[in-house]
Amino acid sequence: MVTEMYVQRENHLYTATVPLNQLDPTAGGTLQEVLILSRYSSPMENDVVQYVAEKADEIFQRRRLIISGQAMQATLLQAKLLQIEGISPSAFQEIVRRDVTSPVVDLLHKAARALKRTGQGDSEFIYGGVAYLPPEHSLGSRQSIEEALQDSHLLEKGFGLAATFHLRYEKEQEPAVLPPAEELAVLLKHRVTRSQTLRVDGTPPALSLERATGLLYLNYARLSEIEALPVSTIAVDETSLVAVDALLRELVRAVEMQRQMQQRLGGGGIISPFSGKR
Repeated sequence: MVTEMYVQRENHLYTATVPLNQLDPTAGGTLQEVLILSRYSSPMENDVVQYVAEKADEIFQRRRLIISGQAMQATLLQAKLLQIEGISPSAFQEIVRRDVTSPVVDLLHKAARALKRTGQGDSEFIYGGVAYLPPEHSLGSRQSIEEALQDSHLLEKGFGLAATFHLRYEKEQEPAVLPPAEELAVLLKHRVTRSQTLRVDGTPPALSLERATGLLYLNYARLSEIEALPVSTIAVDETSLVAVDALLRELVRAVEMQRQMQQRLGGGGIISPFSGKR
């Protein structure tokens, strides 16, 4: 596996100078490849509900700034939560409070529980992001590099995050916690993007993915080395987004049913579609 090109920087971030023809066979010159590593556990039901409540409370505390876009842009998850608030402010407040008596929060629990049943069990993953920056870009701290990867001007020029990978590891098999290198080599050779061992999103050059995963067997072969990685919220964010989307669809359906009923019986507006309050 190719690993010798990487230079280790702070907080589990690595960079390498790579030929530009790695991305474009007709191009000359070089660019900077960036590898950002972290880890995560498959989120549990309560993790999802708590994370959603925290993001809803963030909106509640900083609503004007989020809506105006002056201080913080709404994530996809927050955008869904804002839709819920627009349909039913009381439902939104119940999520913020994590009201155990709320049918809305109960539905959120059920959605998270269903995702847990249909997803991978209790699993641990190394999460890696492969990105590119111009050769002249100054490399500072991990935070400054992550901010650069979100820069709209660089994104317009084709730089930024190119792909991510999720590599499963076993906490109970110290010291051989990573999957066998031979197994991973087969997955990479056949460009497998979905398996119990490896998930790849995006289209990284084969050499970049080989270089990135090869580094793990050198620097993160032991559990103690993996656990030194920063914890990512990517999994709980993705799971929460799906759960909130399911809740939003159910809320829209309930509102439509009540609207139809009110048209037949006559009545006022809806305060909470699930509570029957008016």
